[in-house]
Amino acid sequence: MSCELVNARHLQVGVVTPAYWPGFKYGGPVHSLHLLLKELKKQGLNIQVYTTTLFQKDNMYMERIVDEVPVKYFPISPLSGSYGYSPALRIHLKNTVQLFNLVIISSTWEYSTYTAMSVCTRDNVPFIFIPRGMLQRRTFRSKFWKKYPYYKLLIEHSVNNASYLIFTTELEKVRTEEVINLKAPSIVIPNGIDTKLIEKRISKDLFYKNFPELKGETIITFLGRFVWKKGLDILINAFSLIAKEFPHVHLVLAGDGEEGYKRKMQCWIKKENIEDRVTFTGFLTGSMKFSLLKASDIFVLPSYSENFGMALVEAMAAGVPVLTTNKVGIYKEVERERAGIVVTPEPESIYYGLKKLLSEPDLRKAFSQRGRSLVLKYFDIKIVATRYIKLFEEILS
Repeated sequence: MSCELVNARHLQVGVVTPAYWPGFKYGGPVHSLHLLLKELKKQGLNIQVYTTTLFQKDNMYMERIVDEVPVKYFPISPLSGSYGYSPALRIHLKNTVQLFNLVIISSTWEYSTYTAMSVCTRDNVPFIFIPRGMLQRRTFRSKFWKKYPYYKLLIEHSVNNASYLIFTTELEKVRTEEVINLKAPSIVIPNGIDTKLIEKRISKDLFYKNFPELKGETIITFLGRFVWKKGLDILINAFSLIAKEFPHVHLVLAGDGEEGYKRKMQCWIKKENIEDRVTFTGFLTGSMKFSLLKASDIFVLPSYSENFGMALVEAMAAGVPVLTTNKVGIYKEVERERAGIVVTPEPESIYYGLKKLLSEPDLRKAFSQRGRSLVLKYFDIKIVATRYIKLFEEILS
């Protein structure tokens, strides 16, 4: 089959993912996949998402149109937990997979991935696999006794039958190839963001209306889930030192997550006696999230481990100077373009990085400009979607 870009509207693309909008608990993959599919739809492709009710309020079959993207939600078995076992999804896939020119399969360890790969392999339907950082050494170490045999017995054969594997960063590709002998071809295509949407929505006023006590403060922002891998313990430690030297600096923690971990964070903050210098905003989306970024003077992502770093890209798109660690997937791009400060995930390193940014306004201005240029060059969703379409053409030609 031959496919030119101008004929992309004729392509029927199936998408299988364990969770979908508004399954926010699944994190960045849901958000980035939805942005990609919206743009592919705009560029003329026919998209159909198959997902499960994982992290949805109602565990029943549903059909929705989410920003013009059609989505079918299939119920999961009550005792399957985060694995998301869904016989209904498999039956529907077996009956309809031949309708698609190709299928995109996102994520790794859930039932939806296994069943989609096996059905596509059986029916000889081309598929693209996006592992989302889940085939690296660090992920195999967690429950190795279960994950390694699962991979070898159930999905390795299908992974090697993929038309392409898509990694979101070069670092992810390298780390995966250190662990797995991949036989399928692979390519690096990053996650994308709608830069024009961010430009339209950005205004400080909405954030200050909800948090008027922060007006006039120098704001350091973290945006993301409250989980161990985000490095919030070392951020709080580093900020306690910053607070002693810079009296008008305030830390904003925007997000949500494991309740037990959040209580630990609050204990660390109380121990450092900086309760009046830290604000928890809760989980922010849409205009409020972008308004916070506009009000921010510095954005920090202090992760111990991060496959990509979507929040970092959003911050750079909003013109916020950034500090991150060399464990975040896109850190090499940030370093190469001199678009921010990259440090090791240690309290001292983060402290000195923040101190440098706070002390040098000209440096913050330079990082702001370079960060936006980096996003427009590599991460704009139109550019990312075009790369996907070119890959589809290559696979189907």
